Parts: sequence; structure tokens; C-alpha cells
Amino acid sequence: MRGGILDATKLVELYLDHVRKCITQRRYTMESEDKRRLTELGISFRDAAHIIYSLTYQNYVSGPSQDHLYHEQSVYVFGYRLDDIELYIKLTFRQLDNLFILSFHEAQYPMQYPFR
Repeated sequence: MRGGILDATKLVELYLDHVRKCITQRRYTMESEDKRRLTELGISFRDAAHIIYSLTYQNYVSGPSQDHLYHEQSVYVFGYRLDDIELYIKLTFRQLDNLFILSFHEAQYPMQYPFR
């Protein structure tokens, strides 16, 4: 079983490597409603990108799961603690090399982190 956990964390890290590459190359976008929510949280779009860039397998919550709009695409969910707020972050790639931030907002429910 231990090998399975290592393999799973490695897959998440490979996914995050692709995420970081897109952020470095500024190939990412976000839902407009979540941009508004960033402002309410006092987070800039640049800060949100930095938070996403810093995610590790320990921030992993779930995925890959099927995108509800684009069934051929997969989404991953991550959590991030910012001061007293737990952030819910959902990511996908609308195109192979373009990260799409589906959600970035305060979590509505406590999240479970399987690799912590």
C-alpha cells in the first residue's frame, strides 16, 4: 500500500509541475466571479497565482474527476490555509497548456487532505 501512496503523490506533483509551468508562462485564467471573490478576500489575481504556484501534494483534496461542463477534461481540488481562511481551489486545463482556475474562494465545508 505504501507504494500506492507514493505513486499517487507523485502523480499529483506531476500535475502541479504542469500547473507551475503555465503560471510561469502566464498561461492561466480564472472565472470572473472568482476574481470578484478575490477582491472580497483582499487577494490580488497575482497573489492567487502565487498561492496556486506554491501548492504541493499535501494541499491535494481530490481528483482527477470529470469536469461537469467539458466531460473530456479532468479537474483537481486543492485546499490552502490563508490566515484563518481555508481556500477551495479547483483547477483544470481547458487546453493542454492553458490552466483554468475554476474556483478560488473560501471553502464552504471543511476539506479532507488524504496526503497529510
